[in-house]
Amino acid sequence: LTRKKPGKKAGKDQKDEILILDGPISVFELMDVLESRGIAGIISSQGTPLSHWSLEAEPRDIPAVSGVQSAGKPLFSFIQDGDLIALNGRTGELAIRPGNAVIEQFGKVSHDYSVFEAFCLANASKQAAPKGGRPISVLANANDIVQAEHARKHGAQGIGLVRTEYL
Repeated sequence: LTRKKPGKKAGKDQKDEILILDGPISVFELMDVLESRGIAGIISSQGTPLSHWSLEAEPRDIPAVSGVQSAGKPLFSFIQDGDLIALNGRTGELAIRPGNAVIEQFGKVSHDYSVFEAFCLANASKQAAPKGGRPISVLANANDIVQAEHARKHGAQGIGLVRTEYL
């Protein structure tokens, strides 16, 4: 089930749908959706921030919130077509039909994270070494080109584990 964000129709590169998962989904199913649609965010009643589907969303800059409790009702029953939805994939916060104060708060968190990420990216090419220690290699786990590029951009020197079950 998807719910469109309000506003203009999606252009070629504009993401305009929120993917709502109210049950289990395999990474293979998720990858099909992520590769074929403009997904702006993912909300799930199951999983954790370290679930495979969460890890697939992160390098694609798709905020994902997992483990959302819905008082025994289907998760999608709380969200109507056209609802504005604010997601913070870093903190796990979700706001349905947020007011201006919440939108402003989410915007500040997003800005603060952008500043932090810019600092990290500016230092990503530096050699990793503990204080007074020998330099260490930083390797990433990856199962596709998106994850490999994301890892490289963030300073990984190579791939330590290729997740072949997804190839």
